Amino acid sequence: MHKPDDIAGNSEQDFRRIAEHAPNIIIRFDRQLRHLYVNPAVEAKMGMTPQQMIGKTHAELGLPDEIASFWTNSLKKVFDSGKADLIEFDFLTPHGKAWYRSRLVPELNEKGGVETILVIADDITDLKLAQESLFDNEERYRQFFNEDLSGNFVSTPEGKILMCNPSFAQIFGFDSVEDALQSDPSLLYENKGRNLYLRLLKERKKLENFHEEMKRKDGSTVYVVSNIRGEFDPLGHLVRIHGYVLDETDRIRAEEGLRQSMEQFRKLFEEGPVGMAVLSTDLNLIRVNAALCSLLGYSEQEMKERGVHGITHPDDLMNDLEQARRLLRGEVASYQIEKRYIKKTGEIIWGFLTASLVRDETGKILYGIGIVEDVTEEKVATERLRGSEEKYRSLFEDSKDVIFISTPGGKFLDINQAGVELFGYASKEELLEADIARDLYLDAEDRATMIKLLAERGFIKDYEVRVRRKDGKRLIVLETTTVLRNKRGEAVTYRGILRDVTEQRGLEEQLRQAQKMESVGTLAGGMAHDFNNILSIILGYVNALEQVDLPREQHLKSIDSIRKAVERGAGIIRQLLTFAKKTAGEITSIPLNETITDLSRLLEETLPKGIRLVLQLTAANPVLKADENQLQQALLNLCLNAKDAIFSKPDEKGAIIIQTEVVHGHSMKHRFPRAEDHQYALIMVQDDGVGMEEEARGRMFEPFFTTKPPGKGTGLGLAVVYGVVNAHKGFIDVVSVLGGGTTVNVFLPAQVMQTASRAETAGTGESQGGVLLVEDEVMLIELLQTFLEENGFRVFQARDGEEAVRVYEKNRNEIDVVLSDMGLPKLGGWEAFQKMKEINPDVKSILASGYLDPVLRTEMIKAGAVDFIQKPYVPEIILERIRGIIDSK
Repeated sequence: MHKPDDIAGNSEQDFRRIAEHAPNIIIRFDRQLRHLYVNPAVEAKMGMTPQQMIGKTHAELGLPDEIASFWTNSLKKVFDSGKADLIEFDFLTPHGKAWYRSRLVPELNEKGGVETILVIADDITDLKLAQESLFDNEERYRQFFNEDLSGNFVSTPEGKILMCNPSFAQIFGFDSVEDALQSDPSLLYENKGRNLYLRLLKERKKLENFHEEMKRKDGSTVYVVSNIRGEFDPLGHLVRIHGYVLDETDRIRAEEGLRQSMEQFRKLFEEGPVGMAVLSTDLNLIRVNAALCSLLGYSEQEMKERGVHGITHPDDLMNDLEQARRLLRGEVASYQIEKRYIKKTGEIIWGFLTASLVRDETGKILYGIGIVEDVTEEKVATERLRGSEEKYRSLFEDSKDVIFISTPGGKFLDINQAGVELFGYASKEELLEADIARDLYLDAEDRATMIKLLAERGFIKDYEVRVRRKDGKRLIVLETTTVLRNKRGEAVTYRGILRDVTEQRGLEEQLRQAQKMESVGTLAGGMAHDFNNILSIILGYVNALEQVDLPREQHLKSIDSIRKAVERGAGIIRQLLTFAKKTAGEITSIPLNETITDLSRLLEETLPKGIRLVLQLTAANPVLKADENQLQQALLNLCLNAKDAIFSKPDEKGAIIIQTEVVHGHSMKHRFPRAEDHQYALIMVQDDGVGMEEEARGRMFEPFFTTKPPGKGTGLGLAVVYGVVNAHKGFIDVVSVLGGGTTVNVFLPAQVMQTASRAETAGTGESQGGVLLVEDEVMLIELLQTFLEENGFRVFQARDGEEAVRVYEKNRNEIDVVLSDMGLPKLGGWEAFQKMKEINPDVKSILASGYLDPVLRTEMIKAGAVDFIQKPYVPEIILERIRGIIDSK
């Protein structure tokens, strides 16, 4: 084996003798990267003995991953290339962080291959620390140069700036250091001053505390004091100027201002409106101005004779003297106190005394200055205010409404006991720790919306908020809040009042539901009449179909008329159920035109034949954030009121016109000052009935007020309309002429969107598949089976929910769609569907019902139901929905 001559000498023994006594770390590695040899120097440097290291890799020694990986890559590189390498690395030793520079030398075998690697590592920690120290010193100097408040510079004798710091640039009005370096040096000097400056510098070599009057870039004067050193060549020529300047402009101007202010002070002392006195260090009055004499009613001589003791109320004298002693001892720079003075007339007044000292250049006290302001009126007002504050604090704490102060970030700063009780917390301190958005709001997004409104308007009034108590109980409160801003216009606090209207809203909902039932009762007569007509039509055509020799044309006409009569009856029932349902209020996005169109179908079926219903809907599609149920209730009440007005005419004939428009918010301001939204939807309900007198028009929205005869109305219908409109932040007005009809205008906040159709796109595929029919009506299931089989579907039957689950489990691979009634024996349609989902999570089901609550329908859609069909079944619709589902698979 060949060893490097500079390390190993002529034998292994020589190598070990040198290595054992070397101060460097010397290590030999084999091809498995294990330590073959480690000299004793390693223990002092790394804290491990050679015996601990020999035979192990870096990783086996427990070294950090980054160190082990670094050495592995470095050693492999030398083994692979056969070339020596020089590396540097740092390592955390028991004595602290150390840096090493290591030379990796390949040791070759007789065939020229690398057999081992010899590593000689030198500790370069001191060198690294010295380099870092040098760098730090250089950086500190650079930082000092750049951050020094004095203007450091290097220039040519001609004034060209070669180097300067930001302070220099700022003193002379440059935009930046670069701007100063590129400037014309003649801008800064008057020629005469420049010549004197250079002459003195050449004579003295340096100038200390040299005062100059120079120019800024904009031409304004700047006064500086300079400390400058000249740099000269071997021939004695001035080649560079080094130094720094201090801006004394403010000091010089301040001295000038002081001279002026001394004169002004003398004038102020003698002629000023505020009482002033000059006192000796033993608190004798030296001078007193006219204002103080006038305030207390004494002459200046009388004041000097009485001294501080003679003009101060005895109860305030000790405090005044103690404060003066502290001032003289240097414990305070000045003091201010309120004290009572005794006028020459014996009257007691309150004065606000500010006392300070005047010293000479050495700090010696020359005299004291006392300034006295008459604050008698303010003192009396403060006492009154203190009493008023106590009253308002009592009002704050005793109010039954919640009064609070909070931060925009969502923390209460203060809240009264009513708030603690409303939210169900054990104490005010506990409630102050609550996060308003997270802990008190049902939906944190509602608070974000409220904060946005506060930012836009600066206040909210009677803003309805849904909150929760600590125990989880839900509450409805009305919030009235204003924003308090700082001088920069930033919101710093909210101050507001909360009123619990949970019980009130519950009573209002009961009132609306009761009045709705009254409306349904009002419609019942018309519905009964229509249903009798429908039944008469069906029976008549059934009798016609029983004739054996009935012509085919009349046969088809009879079937079509029966179908239309059934559809008409189903439509009346559907509209009645939709209107009469009792559900919790839910604010959703409602297309207004389509809501009115749906309501018109109910009205057309129930209004007397002598009354025409006319819709004039805007081409725009206003969208309301509203409770659709409440909105339909209000509009139906207006239409029924219009119907009664028309029926009060002798001929009992007329028209009800429902018209919609979009109105800009700014155009409503003069009619409704509280209108804040950008756009409103106008719903106009107009009739040509008997109209109203002015007195009746003014009271029409009062609860229980009615012009109808006894037994014909409760007087609640229009009161409900007003309540619904007000709850939705809307406005309402009425125009009515006796004998000339009535127009009710309802304005609700709205957005305008493109007209959208509710029609669903039917499936167009003609693919066949398997359908499981679940229906307990025998005739109906047979009818549906025949129809579907005629259209190419394979049909499976089930008469109740449990049978449906069994049939589906047995034939799941052949059933593409389940069409199931909701109301089934043994197991309901929804429950059966959920059982089928356990069998196959991808089951596709269409559920059918005579009526399905919209809220329940939404929940079922979220749970996985594919579609719903309203009974009675319409074959074309069933076929369309089934094909659409199968095609989508």
